[in-house]
Amino acid sequence: MHSCCWWAGWVCEIGAEVVPSRLLLNKIDRVSEADRATLRAKYPDAILLSAKSPEDVAALRETIIAFFEATMVEDQFVLPYAKQGLLGDVYANARVLSEAYDSTGRIMRVRGLPGAIARLRRTFAAS
Repeated sequence: MHSCCWWAGWVCEIGAEVVPSRLLLNKIDRVSEADRATLRAKYPDAILLSAKSPEDVAALRETIIAFFEATMVEDQFVLPYAKQGLLGDVYANARVLSEAYDSTGRIMRVRGLPGAIARLRRTFAAS
């Protein structure tokens, strides 16, 4: 078996080895402390958790958010009042961090993937 697929042969079969992934070891509450240490040593990047633990689930949520937000960028748009119909596009493609208003329109500070931000800018320019 190819080394990229030591844990699931079908991953390579479908070409998913190029997709970023993390090893998640659930039910850690059923594992002794000695075995946990062994797992941590063998899989140092693995996430060890018990889905029964609200703290573990919250930490996993934060890990997932941080993973996806690592590649995001912040930007600021001025959405003219005449183009407010595009507001849904902004909310669908970025996280709005803040909004303010002035005589030119809605000033929005957003966070999103670089491609999504570029698409929004093109959409605003074309409209």
